[in-house]
Amino acid sequence: VSTESLIDLPLFIRPNRKFLDKGLVIPRVEDGQDFKMGPRVLLEPDGHTKVPVNASARVQTMGSGADDEGEAGSGGETTIRSESLDLVDWAEIYRALLEHKERKGMDNLLIDFSALRRVMESDPPSYTLIAEESVVKPENRIAVERLQETVLSILRKYAEAVYRGRRARWESNNMIYKSLDEGDPNFGFNIAESGGAGRYIVSVPRSETQLVQNIERLISDCNALYYEEGGALPRIHFDRHLYQPLVVDRDGKIKTSPPGLNPGEREFVEDLRRYWSEEQDNMPDDVEVFLLRNQGRGAGIGFFENSGFYPDFILWIKSDTCQRIVFIEPHGMRNEKAYANDDKARLHERLADLAREISQRSGISNVRLDSFIISQTPYLELNEIYDSGNWSRDDFAKRHILFPIRNDQYDYVKRILSK
Repeated sequence: VSTESLIDLPLFIRPNRKFLDKGLVIPRVEDGQDFKMGPRVLLEPDGHTKVPVNASARVQTMGSGADDEGEAGSGGETTIRSESLDLVDWAEIYRALLEHKERKGMDNLLIDFSALRRVMESDPPSYTLIAEESVVKPENRIAVERLQETVLSILRKYAEAVYRGRRARWESNNMIYKSLDEGDPNFGFNIAESGGAGRYIVSVPRSETQLVQNIERLISDCNALYYEEGGALPRIHFDRHLYQPLVVDRDGKIKTSPPGLNPGEREFVEDLRRYWSEEQDNMPDDVEVFLLRNQGRGAGIGFFENSGFYPDFILWIKSDTCQRIVFIEPHGMRNEKAYANDDKARLHERLADLAREISQRSGISNVRLDSFIISQTPYLELNEIYDSGNWSRDDFAKRHILFPIRNDQYDYVKRILSK
């Protein structure tokens, strides 16, 4: 267990104001509307929301090799039976959920005491649970306490998921097209601590004095920080991104808030940058592309009828007469099985109707909405487990699922930009 203190270093972003004067629009909730002051959200079984909870004891394992150390769970997938739920202190669960609601700022969430057990016993189930048999069939006081903690953990996660989904649905139904400017929440991360300017917080162990000095030196060198990629802090310079720098996540000593790009996200940005550099001269003179990383809940743009989804990137393909806004999500798909149940992949179907609704509310008709999943699971592996198991790459592409491949026969970036 690391008890070492961290040094937090502020790294301010620099918006590209020239691009923000290009007339880009973004779907956002109209000013003055607040979900917390809107519809009440009742905590009850909804037949759609399902949360994963792992209550399994973590067992430290060590093999013979230097890299064999790790953790393994000792439990399997299970459910909590009715007779075990009889042992739960529901009044204490109710009190703890009210505290959790206040702590998370879910002001318009209504928690009905009588609904708590219905959530736990709903069909279809509202949770998937990994736990030992002793947790779900307790035989002593200590086991009953673990059961109590597990039920509370399930209900906390379920409450957050239901609230998140209702908020995303409400926002989708109340969006208009707004001019994109520096006031958009995607530029304002950590704004509360920064006095009005978006910034990363870079956290480094205090003992890493040389690394701290190198990062401080980089932060003070504006030319290197905003226009180069080398140095102590990994980042990408893509001049079509709407702010600089775009920090890359690095396992180990450096942590950032918000987190840097993961490998799939980094690959997409680098591929888009390479394609634009190679092909921009072959595109119509009035066409430009702009990219913006979409933050998570509370700041980014989210969708979905039943659960919140915040795609990783927003891509604008703009001409003199229209602009196409594309939501991009590099996403591992090993746990996805069927397109009919894959809300993330099917977002593009919902966006056609949503674009018309937003256009009517906004009085703007020259904007299209689209979305793509960039599968981080390779085609040969995904094809064995997804849907019928015999889709070609073109079959996936028709459903807006692409693979990060760029060659003469298949170029996923070209497919996104030329659709």
